[in-house]
Amino acid sequence: MKNGKIKERFKGALVGIILTFVVTTSLPVFARVAQETITVNFNNIRIAVNGQHVQTEFEPFVFQGRTYLPVRDVANAMGFDVTWEDATNTVHLTERNNLNVVPDYPAHQPAQPPQETPPSPQPTPNHSASGRNNRPSNPAISLERAIEIAYEDLARRGITATYRSNSGMDWERGQWVWELLFRTQGERMPFIEFYINVDNGNIVKFEWDD
Repeated sequence: MKNGKIKERFKGALVGIILTFVVTTSLPVFARVAQETITVNFNNIRIAVNGQHVQTEFEPFVFQGRTYLPVRDVANAMGFDVTWEDATNTVHLTERNNLNVVPDYPAHQPAQPPQETPPSPQPTPNHSASGRNNRPSNPAISLERAIEIAYEDLARRGITATYRSNSGMDWERGQWVWELLFRTQGERMPFIEFYINVDNGNIVKFEWDD
């Protein structure tokens, strides 16, 4: 609580604090947009925060009855971060314990990562549309996957059968298919034929064969 009161007082006194630069007797000082020569007094001024001495890079001085302190050293001792915004000639002080707040001035805005262009979606091959004379060399559904699809369909139908052979790719009902042959157990017709689309795995035709 005590530290909070000190911070509030510190905020109110910022008008009397200058940025960290050395001013010696009769040295020109830049203020606003004009140049002025002033005379200041050094009285071996010491700074303490909560009783702890603050080591400063530049010595405080007195000018026209006011004591000027190096803002960066004092602010750091009070728990503030100090940044200089060159575009607006502004000193920004931000409390370190306010971790969830991002100041809205440009000097503290996080850099935006470059936006990556997402890859263009690749068209799904449509071998069926290529015509009967263009047998696909790299079908989306492999022969092994087509056999798995056939077994899955047999299980749904409650039929016990064993894969026997295939006729490779064939043109059936205007599309390229895998033609598979299965032998059944205990069925009236011993063989089943599957015609499975090489692009999407759809069962184009299922038929019994004796």
